[in-house]
Amino acid sequence: MNQSGHVLVVEDDDLERKALITRLKSEGFTVFGAESADKAFSYVDEEINVVLSDLHMGDVSGIDLLNLWKQRKPDTHFIVLTGETGSAAAVQAMKAGAYDYINKPINVEELAMLIKRAIDSTRKEREIEDLRRRLDQSSDSTKSSASPSKCGTSTRESSAPRPSIPPSWCWRVRHG
Repeated sequence: MNQSGHVLVVEDDDLERKALITRLKSEGFTVFGAESADKAFSYVDEEINVVLSDLHMGDVSGIDLLNLWKQRKPDTHFIVLTGETGSAAAVQAMKAGAYDYINKPINVEELAMLIKRAIDSTRKEREIEDLRRRLDQSSDSTKSSASPSKCGTSTRESSAPRPSIPPSWCWRVRHG
């Protein structure tokens, strides 16, 4: 089962990091690991779809990593891992721009679904952007071929009555 997503696991606990990497690989993801935010940032130029980051690690927190990463790669989704049971950490992560958060101990099946949703979200955003770009290009060619003199009048030469082109449509053609 190939999820076709690249995931970076940032966890300072070796056992947890290695366990997550192994489990996520078995779910079909391509997985990289880093024990610190500094090491994780060395992956910023790689094709990483989702970063799973522990909230509290050494000198640089998961939130700090999120902020630094988003400056270079704003489309990368972050899922923050936290051992805290309160909602304050989750609120902090979401305010910083995290896609979501998950509490430890981690349910790997739930995490895999969350990662898949994040990757699908990115794909949909790119598809929407592509469609908007194509629509804009199509609209530009329509604008140049639209004749303002025909707006509000019938475009057919026959004597049979035909509804006129609504002026609001003409405005959209001219102005997008």
